[in-house]
Amino acid sequence: MSSLMFHYPKIFFESGLSILSKHQTVIGGTELFSRNTVFYLEIALSRYLLFNNTALSSKEIYHACKVLLDAIVETGSSRAYYLREHLIRSRRVAI
Repeated sequence: MSSLMFHYPKIFFESGLSILSKHQTVIGGTELFSRNTVFYLEIALSRYLLFNNTALSSKEIYHACKVLLDAIVETGSSRAYYLREHLIRSRRVAI
């Protein structure tokens, strides 16, 4: 799913984000992430958060991004830590 989100973001990003965050919430830990999954998710999330979508985020998308970034930070990713800080500090959420 993360590879599809990376290669075809217009089609798979939002649905993939919700699917992966639901699985992460149920499973917990870092069992969902392999090396390639972390790479693809980091790049797809950085594209979304830093470049493509600078407007308001929906509450569901914000929560899904936060869940996934928290899990990726547990793997030791400095890029995910930076993205999570950006999400928390500078993203506005539509109520």
